[in-house]
Amino acid sequence: MPELLRLTLRADGIDGIREFALTLRENADDLRPALRVVAENLRRRQRRVFNTEGGETDGGRWSALRPRTITARRNRTGHYAQEPNGERPTRRVLHWTHALRESLVEENAAGSIASVSASTLVYGTMIPYAAAANTRRRFFDFPERFIITDVLQPIQQHLLGRDARLGQGRRTTRRIGATRVPLQAAQAAGGAA
Repeated sequence: MPELLRLTLRADGIDGIREFALTLRENADDLRPALRVVAENLRRRQRRVFNTEGGETDGGRWSALRPRTITARRNRTGHYAQEPNGERPTRRVLHWTHALRESLVEENAAGSIASVSASTLVYGTMIPYAAAANTRRRFFDFPERFIITDVLQPIQQHLLGRDARLGQGRRTTRRIGATRVPLQAAQAAGGAA
């Protein structure tokens, strides 16, 4: 017997719906509290990416430094004439000065872009070599799971009038399952075939 998938939503009382809609509307006018949390989550993710040298990205750990780069670092030539940060700089990838890392991890660091308005978050870096470095070794990488749990969750919580920090890093929404109803039962209940 053919089956029909049906989802039935029932509202018990218009007052609850009206209150819910007003809460959404009121909170949607100013997303800054949620977007500040999202900015913190982006910084925390970038910290993990750099600490694991790309291990937190979908592409996996970054490729090792080329021998000529290690030589340039040891001889302090080209870009590597700059003062290193002191953290085993001849071997650690994207860690020579920490300028790129700090611009993405530290609020108000040199080169950091983090601007929050009522409806927009702009996040990134102005470090000149960032785009080129990201092509070879992905660091600006945000998997779907991160977007759901650390970007959308704070916004959802804020819209619902809750603390935007609730549910950080985990799924807090429940999936709504569809109920299978035999076609004849659906037609008897007034459903279309």
